[in-house]
Amino acid sequence: MRPEHYGAALNVLAFVPLGWLGVAWLRRRVLVVVLVLAGFSSTVELLQLLPFLHREATLLDVACNTAGALLGALAGSLVRDEPAGDELVDERRDVGGHHLG
Repeated sequence: MRPEHYGAALNVLAFVPLGWLGVAWLRRRVLVVVLVLAGFSSTVELLQLLPFLHREATLLDVACNTAGALLGALAGSLVRDEPAGDELVDERRDVGGHHLG
């Protein structure tokens, strides 16, 4: 592997936990989590265009970050406990099943 491949792999791996947390822990939809993290990555890359930072902004970094976010979000959706489509949900109970009201 060449050094630029390590950079791409690290960009993917850096966003996997964020995608997982967004879906499994914050209980957001996969698409929402991926779009938010893609926007975050894009913002970081745009900031790297500022001349005094002496950084290189690339679309490849955004693509790798977004891929990592998607992988993490999909993994998070596998472990998230969601009711079946025909199952009734008691919104007065929190995630752990404890009564809130």
